Amino acid sequence: MEYTVDALEKQTISQLARAEILGELLTVELSSAPPVAGVMPIRATLKDEEVDSTIHTSERLALSVFDDAELTIASTDVALATPTTGDLLLGTGTGLIMVRTDAHGLFECSATCPTPGVSRYLAASSSGFGSGFISCRMIRTLVYP
Repeated sequence: MEYTVDALEKQTISQLARAEILGELLTVELSSAPPVAGVMPIRATLKDEEVDSTIHTSERLALSVFDDAELTIASTDVALATPTTGDLLLGTGTGLIMVRTDAHGLFECSATCPTPGVSRYLAASSSGFGSGFISCRMIRTLVYP
């Protein structure tokens, strides 16, 4: 049995290739390490799900911390600061920052919370300024014992 691609599918693939969209659709993976004295290392990793998981360019995105899992109440007691990988562009020491990843799509910083016994929710969004197409559906729960 032979499978074929119809003309409409060929045309669509050709349009995507000419628009250089293939290889530009990225997803964000958020992770964290256990906190020490209220300071938790966090990481945002961009992955290219269409071509391979390796990113070869820096990207801009926003990271924010919320008090609720619905992402409606911005956290006022978490400070995102001290990047160890990538660049913090705006908002250092606040719960909402604009960042630029390193050339491999990685950003790391600290998330400091002086309030013990709370859970906070880290989310990412496309910055809209000079960034590609980024899917930011992942939410990371940050637990401060």
